[in-house]
Amino acid sequence: MNFSDWKKNKIQYSDFSDGFVYRETINNKCLPVVFKAKSTSLDLGEWYVANKSAVDEQLELYGACLFRGFNLNNMADFQKTAGRFLSKPAKYIQGATPRSELTANIYTSTEFPQDQEISLHNELSYVSNPPEKIIFCCLTAANSGGQTQIADMSVIHSKLDKNILDAFDRLGGWMLRRSYREGFGPSIFKSFNSENIEEVMDFANRENIRVSWVGDHYRTEQVNPVTKIHPKSNLPVWFNHALFWHSASLCPKVKERMLEVCDEETLPYNTFYGDGSQISEATIHQIRSIYKQEEVVFDWQEGDFMLLDNLRVAHGRKPFTGARTVLVSMGA
Repeated sequence: MNFSDWKKNKIQYSDFSDGFVYRETINNKCLPVVFKAKSTSLDLGEWYVANKSAVDEQLELYGACLFRGFNLNNMADFQKTAGRFLSKPAKYIQGATPRSELTANIYTSTEFPQDQEISLHNELSYVSNPPEKIIFCCLTAANSGGQTQIADMSVIHSKLDKNILDAFDRLGGWMLRRSYREGFGPSIFKSFNSENIEEVMDFANRENIRVSWVGDHYRTEQVNPVTKIHPKSNLPVWFNHALFWHSASLCPKVKERMLEVCDEETLPYNTFYGDGSQISEATIHQIRSIYKQEEVVFDWQEGDFMLLDNLRVAHGRKPFTGARTVLVSMGA
């Protein structure tokens, strides 16, 4: 099975034990693959174990699988199911966004203000061993909006201007600079999951993260390549937060508030070329335009469960109104 086979028909069906899968094109993109249960009493974790090879094949082909209509009603259901999908759950360490751990390895989705969009990103792209998979479960759908947009970053890599790719390679990749200022995101202690600065420093040294004290706050700087070679497909993947944390991506009102207490050099988050030089806003806008071309947006239904290949498919969140509960787990 390949992309062209799926594109020939709007919907295709294949039988599985106690369920079926159908391919539905959304915005003429090839993802996600949608698995729909024949019965709402069907346990997704058990069904996955029985059909693991087929599901894994689809995940390898497309990078995103959406499971709909299974028996998922609460956090306990999600935790049990997540345990079937992730043999090695991962902690959210070096987290740069507000997120709460509800129970072992189960987190809230990013707690950004609901009137703001969360841009596309691969989870923890800046750490040495990012999670291979990330899973989401919708317990309460928003009144409006709140979609999780996704995009295939191997496609985005193929569409980026060669001059952009060459510039990042020539200048040493990309740098994430974080200034841990009170009131703007998690503290350095929460981010590194330790209340001991020596433990934080030891961890940072092992991860090649530079930690310094600047005026009245800690700062970290870490450099990584912008491209990752996917371990299974061997395709180059645009894998970084260079766009996500660049100052040009900040909500203007939020940036205005931040600049009341700091300057561009000490913003809570900012990105640069690997050598520390500025990435132009024009470059950031070009990258963002490719993201917008490739993003796929779908409305959550309560009980939906989505599995992403985090090394290939990025995710984000659209603004929303009303209550919204989407749980997250990650690992391998």
